[in-house]
Amino acid sequence: MRIARWLSALLLATACARMAPPPGGPPITTPLVLLAALPDTAPNTAQSLPNFRGSAAFVFDRIVNEGSQPNFGNSAGGLGLGTGDLEKLVLLSPDTTVPHVQWARSRILVRPRNGWRPNTVYRIELLPGLTDLHNNTLKKTSVITFATGGPLPTAWLRGRVIDWASRHGLAGALITATEVDNGNAYRTYADSTGRFALGPLPTSDYLVVALDDKSHNRRLDAPEAWDSTRVRSGRDSVGEIWAFARDTAAPKIQAIERVDSQTIGITMSLPVDPAWRVPADSIRVLLLPDSLNVNPGVAMPGAVYDSLHKPIPKAADTTGRGAGRGAAASGRAAAPPVTSRRGPPPPKPDPPLEKRPALGTRVVVQTRGRLNIGSNYFVQVHGVRMANGVTGTVTRVLALPRPSPADSAKAHADSVAKAKVDSIAKAKGDSTHPPTKPDSGHRARR
Repeated sequence: MRIARWLSALLLATACARMAPPPGGPPITTPLVLLAALPDTAPNTAQSLPNFRGSAAFVFDRIVNEGSQPNFGNSAGGLGLGTGDLEKLVLLSPDTTVPHVQWARSRILVRPRNGWRPNTVYRIELLPGLTDLHNNTLKKTSVITFATGGPLPTAWLRGRVIDWASRHGLAGALITATEVDNGNAYRTYADSTGRFALGPLPTSDYLVVALDDKSHNRRLDAPEAWDSTRVRSGRDSVGEIWAFARDTAAPKIQAIERVDSQTIGITMSLPVDPAWRVPADSIRVLLLPDSLNVNPGVAMPGAVYDSLHKPIPKAADTTGRGAGRGAAASGRAAAPPVTSRRGPPPPKPDPPLEKRPALGTRVVVQTRGRLNIGSNYFVQVHGVRMANGVTGTVTRVLALPRPSPADSAKAHADSVAKAKVDSIAKAKGDSTHPPTKPDSGHRARR
């Protein structure tokens, strides 16, 4: 009897603990609304709270979903990202440990795991992604900024992160601005165009790091793209930060191929410095096994080679004899181009302000001698400089095997079959439309 009562109480407590939308009534489809952020501050400002001891709170107009993963603050060495669903939505700066995040029905409570420090500016950012019990998602960012003593923060850092490989804005880049004097680090995320605005912050010199946080653990992992810049006190413009993948290891070859009879293409493991060039005495291309020199020429980044060997564009038709010729011959005006009104207009181009050469992982080696099919070549390039400044020597054997007899026979059979089909089609065309001879003016005899 006692066990039955205990099981009934356990089931009742479990049922009461589960949060679910009440039965009946129309479903709620409107997004979550933030009613208050405590401590309450005006937008883009901060207030001084020297004796603050409680928790910061985000208060919403309805019960929010606490997620399926509990918020235990699990981290690696105090620097990692918590495993809880709510912990992943909170950025607490300048504390780098996982904050204590608590669900309280319509409120999200946040405080540092080791307590508030005196004379410190705190910034708490609630990221988009919070949902209610009807799966309506919060799509806006909410920020709380206050100081536990000292002067109020007034500095801002604004800039843009560019992915050097694609030359486009790096959406969702993690921005970390660290005070040079005391090491306090403030964090935020860039928007969909790579732009960010971080503040208000204490007036100081900052080291600003932009990271393409693909692993979503808020720390640098290889081979994630990143870059940094230093901003002096009193400046609010960070400018453009061009992020790219880098490593301190020596450059390595991932693939090698024959581009044409006098060109070798090499794919490196990391981006190559676009300003790098190598003279002929730093390149060796030897025919194996005799080690005969193939007279190498120069080596250059693939982007430079492509720019030097661009195809010649076709000249524009300025005579008016192009697509409108048929309409002019028929005496009808050319129809205007058809424009579709479906869907939103295409986004406006948003190129970077700074002009930089393209960044890639390809190296091209040009030779004065021919690279013959059926031979093997020893390729060595000294002084290959990567985009992160690391230089080294790369070596690889380029094998150019001859096609197998089966492949050659198949190619020959395909060419013969194609020629036969073309000849049959031509013969049918000639029989359907026999050539006509000019009328000689004499009637044919019957």
